[in-house]
Amino acid sequence: MGTKLNSHDILAARIQFLWTPADDVTVLLSHKQENSERGGSLFRANVIDTGTNKLNENYQRDVVFHDSGKGRPTADAPGGDGGRNSARQLGTTLKVDWELSDHTFTSITGYLRTIDYFARGDIDGGFGCLFTCPGRPSGPASSPFSPFNSPFVVNIDTGGDRDVTQFTQEVRIASNLDGPLNYQIGGIYFDDKLVSISNSQNAGATAFTSNSINTIENTSWAVFGQMTFDLSDQMTLTGGLRYSDDEKDADPIDLTGAIATVPISLEDEFLSFDLSLSYDWSDSTQAYVRAASGFRAPSIQDRIQDDTEVTTAGSEEIISYEIGIKGEAERFRYSLAVFAYKVDDMQLVAIGGESNSTTLLNAEEGKAHGFEAEIEYAVTENLIISAGFGYADTEISDPSLSLPPGPLTTPLDPLTPDGNALIDGNPFQHAPEWTGNLEISYSYPLSDGNELYAFTDWRWKGETSDFLYQSIEYTFDTQFEGGLRIGYRNLSSDLEIGFFGRNITDEDNLIGGIDFANNTGYVNEPRIWGAEIKLGF
Repeated sequence: MGTKLNSHDILAARIQFLWTPADDVTVLLSHKQENSERGGSLFRANVIDTGTNKLNENYQRDVVFHDSGKGRPTADAPGGDGGRNSARQLGTTLKVDWELSDHTFTSITGYLRTIDYFARGDIDGGFGCLFTCPGRPSGPASSPFSPFNSPFVVNIDTGGDRDVTQFTQEVRIASNLDGPLNYQIGGIYFDDKLVSISNSQNAGATAFTSNSINTIENTSWAVFGQMTFDLSDQMTLTGGLRYSDDEKDADPIDLTGAIATVPISLEDEFLSFDLSLSYDWSDSTQAYVRAASGFRAPSIQDRIQDDTEVTTAGSEEIISYEIGIKGEAERFRYSLAVFAYKVDDMQLVAIGGESNSTTLLNAEEGKAHGFEAEIEYAVTENLIISAGFGYADTEISDPSLSLPPGPLTTPLDPLTPDGNALIDGNPFQHAPEWTGNLEISYSYPLSDGNELYAFTDWRWKGETSDFLYQSIEYTFDTQFEGGLRIGYRNLSSDLEIGFFGRNITDEDNLIGGIDFANNTGYVNEPRIWGAEIKLGF
């Protein structure tokens, strides 16, 4: 049990320079840097009993049992120092806008690098072991434990780092014509390189590599064009095309020689479109209809430290349709949209099941339909209420696709003769069927033109499935969280002093789990109170 769990220490800075060498040229240079030290996700072993999806008596908000840390657990320190994530990120962006008569030329150059990245977490959520080290679990007899000793570090089991470098270049030219036709054309180049180094100390876990280096480079480019044409004073047609080319190359190396690895190269190209038609019923009401296509390039699973093979997923292609209306009246605004989409060769990520593994795969098809509605109502000049509701019916379609369920779960899907769960017809992972939100904002004007204010926001989501297969244990019921903020604004000096609270009713909501060794779960953030001072100058 650690003394600094889920803490956050973040130091960030940004500096910008704006240069106008001529009346028609603007150059903006921006640089940012962030150093962060965060507590890792707190996985909690055996907090869900088989046959139920409720937190049991093993769950204590302020207590966890972990192997992760600087050393093995002892009687005095049964959980090591807890998990942690740290990273240093820096990025620079250069944007140039050049006005050329009735056209605007824009160039955006970006560089981003993440270094000194490290993450530690005990994904089985307990300490002690039965199979991979001698003896019974350490600690009190009632302590949660796992049959596997599985401290995990991103890209390795107990220690490691990664270096990510990204470079992007976009150029485009957009028209500013007075007539009914306007357009833009351009291109973009993207290069991303990831180098992961792992150094495992997970004794006895012979199924996984303990020391590895994995390099993945992603290079893509695209050219695009879009036009808008005013068919009348009320109706506008917008259409666009984009040609994309994407290539990924991976060179995984197991330094122990336990796993045979070979270089991987994936490449694909796609021509996508976007077509929409909008109609202005009045100055305050607009209806629209839209159809679009897109694709996700092939993917490579980069965690060879905990998988016996590097898995890949082929490209997925999506086509979507949407029809909606939005508008405003004297005291309210509203929007309503109905949508449907279909994904061919849908990319999925299967986690856990039989073992501590992450596997990429493709389903034949994924499909969804639903609607979203939002409204904002000014009850008075100082009191505003806004709310939203969304409904989405999602479904994975692949009659032959099956996955191994967790050993202590109760699958709700049909099973194959070898015990795998058939996931055909299941909803998308982490996709609740409905969501809702409510916000209330009130301001009280003071005599000097400044104001006091209060704001509260609430979020709900319906039943959610955590894994690709469905089970009693990892199908989470309806959940909600609320927040509160009160403060003072000095409008003349751009000063704001606020006090805030998150999860103010202190809900204990299961938001995910790990199923390969036991019924491990992790929960939302606890109730948080804080203060903030903001000064503009």
